[in-house]
Amino acid sequence: MLMANPMPARFLGVSLSFLLLFESPCVGQTARPQAKTNTHSVQNSAPIAGDSCAFRGEDDVDTYPNCVLQGGQGDLFIAPDYRKKLKFDSHGLAVVFDEDHSRQGWMYVDRKGHVILKDVPSFDNWADEFSDGLVRTAINRKYGFADRHGKVVIPAKYDGALPFDHGYAVVCIGCREICIMPDHPRAESDIDCEHHMLTGGRWLKIDKAGRVVAKVSR
Repeated sequence: MLMANPMPARFLGVSLSFLLLFESPCVGQTARPQAKTNTHSVQNSAPIAGDSCAFRGEDDVDTYPNCVLQGGQGDLFIAPDYRKKLKFDSHGLAVVFDEDHSRQGWMYVDRKGHVILKDVPSFDNWADEFSDGLVRTAINRKYGFADRHGKVVIPAKYDGALPFDHGYAVVCIGCREICIMPDHPRAESDIDCEHHMLTGGRWLKIDKAGRVVAKVSR
């Protein structure tokens, strides 16, 4: 099922089901260490260029300037003034969209404002959600899975992946993304395409340890 996109272009979303409709990870996403922010680095940090962010506040999603700060070791965190505005889930995590052009994408932040996980793909006009305690991560256009501590527990080595469901996830190797709205007026390039579909390749069912438990026929 396809869904309309009511949000700005940077939040282009997807409706992902077993029909394999999904949004591609951002081109240029790269792996970065999920370093912890210490008190010293927080006190001696300054806003980095293009560090505005967006998140859901009391009423709606809004953009905030000088939001994402960088510590001395390259770790990222949210400015204290904005940290108070974040909406945390029952696990103490909040979703933030980093608007910096070099890192643009979704990330999860803890109650101290530390960015514990970046490179989170979009799902249904928002950040991919945790399912069975894991969330998809998209690094260099490859999919893997991370836990709520920001640790990548299943390496990003798949060309496509569905979220975990009842302890298992369906992933693909050698599959290819195609735009299913090629005539859309905004789809001047693959990046502008709102909805993608995975086709071809080899499909596998994996458990939460990353072990292949079955082949999947399509």
